[in-house]
Amino acid sequence: MARRAHRRIRRKAYEGESRAAEVLTVGWMLCVFTAMACEVGYALVTLLLSPLWPATSWDVLRVLLQVACTLVGFLVLMLTPAVLRARRQPPPRAITVFALVVGAAPLVLLLPQYVGWAAR
Repeated sequence: MARRAHRRIRRKAYEGESRAAEVLTVGWMLCVFTAMACEVGYALVTLLLSPLWPATSWDVLRVLLQVACTLVGFLVLMLTPAVLRARRQPPPRAITVFALVVGAAPLVLLLPQYVGWAAR
């Protein structure tokens, strides 16, 4: 009998985040790491492989990674305020700043290309 009462106390003592907030946070972090992986892949293809083999299929991979990291980065920027509002305790500031930098980096890197294209 004492064990059951003890378990009930433990369950009621934990009042964490709602399930929806946890799901939103996990999805947000998956988007952050996906955007980061696409950005690293884009940088590797651009800096290491494209100069060695110009005008090959590496350019197709580079463009696909650029589009992927731009779209997922935009999604990260849209999910960040939703996560901050949904959670009772906000995520650590360093993680939030890292997510914003990862989400904004592809858009910042895409801007000079767009300006150069618009100037033509």
